[in-house]
Amino acid sequence: DYDTLADAADKFYPMQARELRGISEEFAAQGHYVSYPYLSAWMYAIEMEHIEYPDFAGPSASATTAEDNNECTALLVADSEGNVVQGRNMDRPPVYTPYARPVTLNFDVINNSNGVPDFKTSGFYWIAASFVTINIPGHLSMQANYRYYPTYRDTPTKQDIFEYIEEGRVPALQTYGDMIFKHGIIDIEPAVEFLSKCPMGIPAYLSMAGAGDKFQAAVVSRDEDGLAVDQNGVKHEPLYLNNQSGDYSEANNWYLVQTNYDHWETDPIADPRRTVAENCVKEH
Repeated sequence: DYDTLADAADKFYPMQARELRGISEEFAAQGHYVSYPYLSAWMYAIEMEHIEYPDFAGPSASATTAEDNNECTALLVADSEGNVVQGRNMDRPPVYTPYARPVTLNFDVINNSNGVPDFKTSGFYWIAASFVTINIPGHLSMQANYRYYPTYRDTPTKQDIFEYIEEGRVPALQTYGDMIFKHGIIDIEPAVEFLSKCPMGIPAYLSMAGAGDKFQAAVVSRDEDGLAVDQNGVKHEPLYLNNQSGDYSEANNWYLVQTNYDHWETDPIADPRRTVAENCVKEH
C-alpha cells in the first residue's frame, strides 16, 4: 500500500513529491529515518482515515466523551458592513494533542507561480506537503472539514478508495493546493465552482470567505463525484451567506457554521457543535 501511494504521489503530484523527499532527507539529517513512501501515505491521510473510520459510528464506538469525536469547525460571521471573518479550529481526539500541537506551524507561502500572490497557511499537514487552512489576503480564506460517509449510501471499500487514488482523483489534503497552484483560482466565485466539481476520493466539506464588504461566504458539501446528494436524491447546492432580505435573525443571513455533519440534518446528540455555535453567535 505504501508503494501504491508513493507511485500516485510521484505521478500526479510531482512538486509535492519532491517536497516530501526533501522532508525525508531533513529528518535523516537529524538522525531520524522517515521514508518517502511513509510521507506519501500522509498526503493521502484523510483517504486512509475514511477506510478506518467511514462513519460517525466508527470513532464514536470507543469514545468516552463527545470531545473524542470532534474533528473541525468552520465559523463565518459577517459584520453589519458585509465584511466576513472566518474562524476555525481543528479538533482532534485528546490522545493526539501532545503530538499535533508541537508540530502545528504558521507559514508564509511566497514567490508563487501562476500569478498567485503570497499567502498564509497554518496547521500540521506540512508533513504531508499539504495545507487545509489558507488565507490569501484580499482574495479568499478557506478550510476543509472531514465528512463521514452518509448512512443512507453504501460505504466504499478500501479497493474503491485506492482505485480513486490510482486514477488521480484529488486527495482531500491537496484540494486547495490543486485549485491554487494548478488552476490559479484565488477568488470565491471561481473557487466555489471548481470545488463543486473537482473529482475527489472521499466526501468533504469546503468552507470559504471572500474579501471585501459583500457578505461573501460559502460552504460546499461534497460527495466524490460532485455536490452532495441526500437520501431523497436531492443535490445540495453550495450554502451561501444570504443577506438579501435584511433579516439578521436567521442564521444564514449573517453567519454560517459547518462542523462534520450535513447542514440539512440535525446535529447528532453526542456532538452538537454546530447548534451550540449557532446559538452562541445568535446571542451576540
